[in-house]
Amino acid sequence: AKTNQLKIRLFSNVGCALYYNPALTLRVFSELGCVQQVFVTWIGNLSMFPRIHDKKTSVVGLSSILTLPAETLPAEVQAGFVEIITSILKLLELIAQQRNEREQEHRRNALELLRESEASRNVEFQDNEDAEDELTSGYRHDYDDSDDFFETEDEGDFDSPLDEVDEVLYFVQSFREVTEVNMRSVMERLDQEQMISLQTFIRTVDEAHRDHQNYHAQQQQAQ
Repeated sequence: AKTNQLKIRLFSNVGCALYYNPALTLRVFSELGCVQQVFVTWIGNLSMFPRIHDKKTSVVGLSSILTLPAETLPAEVQAGFVEIITSILKLLELIAQQRNEREQEHRRNALELLRESEASRNVEFQDNEDAEDELTSGYRHDYDDSDDFFETEDEGDFDSPLDEVDEVLYFVQSFREVTEVNMRSVMERLDQEQMISLQTFIRTVDEAHRDHQNYHAQQQQAQ
């Protein structure tokens, strides 16, 4: 267990280093002669990352590589370029699944808190708005507490600069910087399921961007 934790911490640091300066990080790995070892071990162990934060760090780290010119990439990275893309897609799917499961758990906890509150207070709420407001307020407080516990258990009690990064948006923006040669290779080698996944993430970002633009346009018209 300790070995796995050390690996997770190590590759989280690698992901952060790539995010902040991908060119320098890859150059250091090349000088140390460990590019192949780092990426084979990292990508081969992505499934052992239990936390969303660690998956997200890997996504932004690997995505940062996509922004570099193809001619500057180490040969080992260039050879595994498509595998980097497929690993990112898999991580994004796992993050989405994990967040959905967390949301479902939150909803179950909220429902259980409501039921317990109703049973313990033994109050008739049907036509009593004040009592209903009181229950809702209590539920929200309890829900927030349960959420804090859940977060501490899963993600730790620390803040990270990456908390503000939208990993899907970051990946899509990075992917759009891929050179034509690498893009052609990616499109030729992705299977149908991976292609659908890629298109879904791109569409999600584009729709969010359009919604954002429409919102600001409406705000300007209202002024």
